[in-house]
Amino acid sequence: MTIQEAEARSHEHPILFYDGICVLCQGFVQWLIKRDKKEQFYYASLQQTLGQKVNQHLNIDETDDSVILLHQGRYFTRADVSLEVVRLLGFPYSLLRIAKVVPKSIRDRVYQWIAANRYQWFGKDESCLIPSGELKARLIEIDPNN
Repeated sequence: MTIQEAEARSHEHPILFYDGICVLCQGFVQWLIKRDKKEQFYYASLQQTLGQKVNQHLNIDETDDSVILLHQGRYFTRADVSLEVVRLLGFPYSLLRIAKVVPKSIRDRVYQWIAANRYQWFGKDESCLIPSGELKARLIEIDPNN
């Protein structure tokens, strides 16, 4: 899948790119799957080809961001990912958008601090999250030739 194809697909289904070996990130994906009753989110690991292309496209160091959200052709990074995710989940999760009153610079610094320490605090898996049946249908298959 190309960046352009992913951006087009994101108009129907937001795509969450996550650090597939990060235990915290895997936990966030599992939390989201349980609450995504509309099954609107699709998922892709940042370690796979498309995830690496997204990092390059956004000029992001892969150690800097642990999740990126692509929704309606727009990229959300750092703390904005969580705010957009809870907005898309709707009530009652959308109430968490109250955090938007905190200045973006502060939210992003807290995010970067957590991201920089995520492996030390939560651990690191040797392999990416193995999708269950419910996730397999929403996992973006990566063509290694793209």
